Amino acid sequence: MSSPELEVLFLWHLHQPYYGHPQDGSDFHLPWTRLHAVKAYYDMARHLQERPGVQGTFNFSGSLLRQLQEISEGRRDRWWRWCEGSPDELDGPTRVALLQHFFSISHRRGVAPLPRFAELYELRARHGVHPCAEQFSPEDFLDLQVLFHLAWSGHFAAVDFPLIEDLRRKGSGFTLDDRRALLDTHVEITSRVLPLYRELAESGQIEISVSPMYHPIVPLVIDTDEARKPSQDRPTPPRYQAPDDATVHVVEALDLAESIFGHRPRGVWPSEGSVSPAARQVFADAGVDWIATDEEILRRSLTTPFDRDRHLWKPWRVDGGSPSIFFRDRWLSDQVGFVYSNNPAETAASDLISHLQGIRRSLSSPVGAVSIILDGENPWEHFEDSGFPFLSALYEGLEEAPGLRTTTFSKASPPPGELTDLASGSWILGNFQIWIGHPETNSGWELLRLATDALQDAARDGADDDALQRARALLHVAQGSDWFWWYGDDFSSEQDDDFDALFRSLLIGVFETLDMKAPPEFHQPIHHHVTPDEEEATVMAPAGRLDSSGSLDWDRAGQVRLGGGHGAMYETFRPLDEIHYGPSSDAFHLRLKPGPDFSENLRFRITFSHPDSEAQEVRELTDPSSLHTELPFEALGLSPSHPPAFRVEVLRNGLEVLHFPVRNPWFLPR
Repeated sequence: MSSPELEVLFLWHLHQPYYGHPQDGSDFHLPWTRLHAVKAYYDMARHLQERPGVQGTFNFSGSLLRQLQEISEGRRDRWWRWCEGSPDELDGPTRVALLQHFFSISHRRGVAPLPRFAELYELRARHGVHPCAEQFSPEDFLDLQVLFHLAWSGHFAAVDFPLIEDLRRKGSGFTLDDRRALLDTHVEITSRVLPLYRELAESGQIEISVSPMYHPIVPLVIDTDEARKPSQDRPTPPRYQAPDDATVHVVEALDLAESIFGHRPRGVWPSEGSVSPAARQVFADAGVDWIATDEEILRRSLTTPFDRDRHLWKPWRVDGGSPSIFFRDRWLSDQVGFVYSNNPAETAASDLISHLQGIRRSLSSPVGAVSIILDGENPWEHFEDSGFPFLSALYEGLEEAPGLRTTTFSKASPPPGELTDLASGSWILGNFQIWIGHPETNSGWELLRLATDALQDAARDGADDDALQRARALLHVAQGSDWFWWYGDDFSSEQDDDFDALFRSLLIGVFETLDMKAPPEFHQPIHHHVTPDEEEATVMAPAGRLDSSGSLDWDRAGQVRLGGGHGAMYETFRPLDEIHYGPSSDAFHLRLKPGPDFSENLRFRITFSHPDSEAQEVRELTDPSSLHTELPFEALGLSPSHPPAFRVEVLRNGLEVLHFPVRNPWFLPR
């Protein structure tokens, strides 16, 4: 009897929300489509060109496809415009904006490798945005503009366009011609993305799938009351129902992809893996052959206890009908998305292949299929060289590994299992809480309902068909999930206010297109500021020395409250909830508070750093019952009024699985 074979199904999800108004052709508000095209989309396709024996599925949201087309046709973004003129003519708001936004990349992988970029970052960190906006010279700003775009240039971008590597070697003292050539190169790379994926699809090496047009949470657009099924106690807004719009999002994305790639996609990754019985029917009615979501949805859909080895390595159908449903291996997908970037490429690739071989050996049938589904763009910001060493080692290892075979979802061969029902939820926590249930997200749904009601009233009153069509297009963009992602307290970014303003401007546009006046609440920000340290934590300063009463008093300690949000990504593994810290008279103390995923096989490495030099001290916490360490001030020549910066790394089985802070190099005590 031959040994079983495991089919490895990679789905790389590529998505950006639509950053503009759909009709006016004005500049996109944010640059992330262009930047991710140069950092990730181009690279991911080129990787497979170099490895013709590896297959995979690439999933595009309709909103991303449309923007890639429009950039190729000449549409630009505001951040691009900030780099058009002479740096000695920058006005005050633009100088501030450049300093606020042009360090928006991983410090470890994007800033630190470029010494001049790191120098400018340190100046901003020490002096602040507004003082630097006044003090930076035109040469400083020109260097910043070029270095930011170099940091957002991927491995194959540099290989195929030597200008990028030439400018990296130059390092500083850039000219206006350097900047213009680099920006033009970014557009050229972006313009090559879609033809490159079409070529790979036509060769049969990849499958193209889509997410609904503007990336809505389809179950919630159909009926927001669906959120109550997985989260019965979470408050929901007044009921919103737009099932016809959900269908439009699915069909438009399929139509657009067919026009670009020459064939109609057979599969859909529902936005954020969000499914429900009604959503499944929408996909079925659109002729979709397969969809995918998270393993938690399978666990809750089964009528018997969930067993990964028996249940996860195959597709399923509900009552024998279409579409087939694949369920992602959450742990393996999150290892790629969140863990492997912290570790040597060969070690990480070998670890993934080892786990896949373990799954293969566990199979009780001749063939199984493991679905590894994750964000295909944001992780590479955190990998060495935009993920090139890791993906090269992984793809090479998969080509050579016995019993493992990469393929696409439409080619998967295990016979499907049978379900009697499909649970409602998303890939995050198996529910919809990221997009509904918080006062801010609920406010967003309420505004969306009011704008939808206005559109329906206008249609009943005989409004002009062209105006109705334009207003409906604005409404569809506003139904996207991304606006709700940034509301609430799960996630934050430096562009929170931009997302809030753009969402509301789309809805205001619905009213204005119909010659109506938007109610006052549409002009009031939904987002309310908190005090974040970057996007993943809230930091509270100590109340004073911890030993002021003679013994350590942790009630006086400062706190770093850690969250699951990593900007545009969500880390489902949370081993720590808080870091407590503060000075005594002779030492700096740090204590870790376990989170829901804390376990005894975790180890913690704390690195203390002198804030003004490269001097460091490292402490290892290996006893799970004692998560407290201290650093004598004399070790780094510091004092209670001048404490060390610190960084916490979480290790499991020799792999670094997380580190805090996520984007910045250090927490700086206050």
